[in-house]
Amino acid sequence: EVGADILLAILFDVVLGEGSKALAGFVVQIWNHRFEFGRKYWTVMLGLFVEIVTKLGWLVLIGFSFLPRWVPDIPGPFSPAEHCQSLMDYQMCQAWFRCEDLSDPE
Repeated sequence: EVGADILLAILFDVVLGEGSKALAGFVVQIWNHRFEFGRKYWTVMLGLFVEIVTKLGWLVLIGFSFLPRWVPDIPGPFSPAEHCQSLMDYQMCQAWFRCEDLSDPE
């Protein structure tokens, strides 16, 4: 069971690495560099950038999926005027835009 997870992680790492290199090579080919050194340099840099974005994007997605709740759940019906009065963003909204109680849709 653990071996399958490790194999899947390695497979994704290799596939994403090769995919980012292929994407970088395709984009750099479109740019039509004049010299081979520039083409190779931008292929490596763009591949590295895509790889970093994929790694950070995955970690950010996991981080926000398991983000702790800072405000406890409130039992009963929710009323912004009653439950959010102490929150700074609600107070700023009230001060700037004259927000009223939005719990009644009429």
